Amino acid sequence: MLVLNSCTQTYNPETVNIFVGVKGVELEFVGDSPPREVYENTDFPLAVFVSNEGAFSLNGSTYKGILSYSYDSFYLSTIDGTSSQDDLNIALEGKSYFNSKGDFETKILPMFRAKQITGQREQPTTELFVSVCYPYKTFLSDELCIDTSHLTQDTRARVCDAEDKFYTGQGAPVVVTNVELEMQVSAYATRPSLLIKIENKGSGMVLAPVADSELNKACEVQKDSDKKQNWNKVKVSAILSGEKLTCTPEVVNLRNEKGFSRCYLASGGFGGSLNYYANMIIELDYVYSTSISKKIDVIRSGLPVPQLIQGSDCEYWESEYNGQCVNNCDLCAKGAGFSFCGSITGNDWGCNCNMEECITQISAYKITQLAQPLGLKSGNCIFGPGLCQSGKYCCIKQ
Repeated sequence: MLVLNSCTQTYNPETVNIFVGVKGVELEFVGDSPPREVYENTDFPLAVFVSNEGAFSLNGSTYKGILSYSYDSFYLSTIDGTSSQDDLNIALEGKSYFNSKGDFETKILPMFRAKQITGQREQPTTELFVSVCYPYKTFLSDELCIDTSHLTQDTRARVCDAEDKFYTGQGAPVVVTNVELEMQVSAYATRPSLLIKIENKGSGMVLAPVADSELNKACEVQKDSDKKQNWNKVKVSAILSGEKLTCTPEVVNLRNEKGFSRCYLASGGFGGSLNYYANMIIELDYVYSTSISKKIDVIRSGLPVPQLIQGSDCEYWESEYNGQCVNNCDLCAKGAGFSFCGSITGNDWGCNCNMEECITQISAYKITQLAQPLGLKSGNCIFGPGLCQSGKYCCIKQ
């Protein structure tokens, strides 16, 4: 009976539609990296969480993405040898039926150093930018009704009626919003014509479609105002009932994030038959770029800072405690009550971690908490300034 019972049970796997949404490759700063405040002449890390939340894969050979960063060299500098070119390459699989969220990884970029403050400003603010530039494709597959009833005058019930189609997203930042179908009629055939409307609905900007070998050139247009005429270009191709359509224009120039192309059957068209469904495939090719930024306050370490430097003989990351200079992380763990201590309580906290260990801890938390925003309290490591000596960070070491 048990054997018979088990044989009669059926398993219905959940159907996952990966071609939804308007996201591609997304960026997020890891924890407090970079910190909101940093003292002059101190180092801090830069790490970003990169996720491919679209339906197209960057496999690293034919297609890949490139990370870049920019900053004001008057206030900040990078530390040589703290990253490599491999850290800037993005090769992430997109959403699939086996991985409905797509791949993700943490990228550790160069360590930065806040320069000595010059002039009279006590706390200047600067901004640090991270961008990702990548080739991407949008795929749309649907059925269109081919209306040939005028050729046959068939009085039988129609299988379908020709109608326009409307869409919200295909698992990519540039989407087909609707397809307007027109049946161009002659005495012997029906020639379909599709007006394909396109829109950039992602968080970034569209560059121009290029061969993968020229991706660097496409990404450089962000930095070269003379090449801005190559922005906002999308290549369109379409197939209907197995036949390639002619699209005009083939490369669409988006204006105010929108554009269109008319695709039609260059041959004579479809002959007389009952109305029927034909498979339509539309593909969009483009290069996309998205960026994130964070403002950083650079603080003079030689000036008294409330609650951070309590004794004249202590470093900026120390405070005087029982006649000795003690790092502020340990003081927070002892319950010092400083406003910057936040969640740092308990003897498990200390200046125990280097940058790589912190990144690993916060990334592990991120992977298990994808739906939650990542902040200072989301891991057991804090990159905040004025807590530990250079190269060490306040953490609960696992």
